[in-house]
Amino acid sequence: MLALAFRPDSWNGLLFVHLLAAFALFGGVLLSTIVGIAAARRDSPREIYLLTRIGYRTDLFVTSPAFVILFVAGMVLADREKVFGQTWVQAGIALTLIGPLLVGVLLSGLNHRVMRRSAELAAEGIERSAELRTMANNLLFRILGPPLLAIFVALFALMTAKP
Repeated sequence: MLALAFRPDSWNGLLFVHLLAAFALFGGVLLSTIVGIAAARRDSPREIYLLTRIGYRTDLFVTSPAFVILFVAGMVLADREKVFGQTWVQAGIALTLIGPLLVGVLLSGLNHRVMRRSAELAAEGIERSAELRTMANNLLFRILGPPLLAIFVALFALMTAKP
């Protein structure tokens, strides 16, 4: 019976992959956000390194692949359903290109910079670093982080409600 759900002419398999990627993306973004906030509240290079490394690896191995799979599967589904001309699809594509792609890449790069510096300071044996805490509490994280999360909420609303 399960094999019938994934017939080649059926959209169920592709839709399942799309939804699985959406859940993985949401979990990855949530985890990256939580560890980023936790890293900004620390001043120990070891703790900051651990937290930023978790965030970086989550972005690298969960969020980015899930984003690519979600986007590709969504494009194929939109093509099959012939809905590219609809406003909600165009808005979703625009939000995806502006938000997660541009802002997400910038924030991930900043996170990687903090991770590298914290690794250097931890290797030197430094226990506390105000410089590192300032880097981890970068203004760009605070300015771009909340709108990025809002864009993800808007994307999920667009894709589920299809207004």
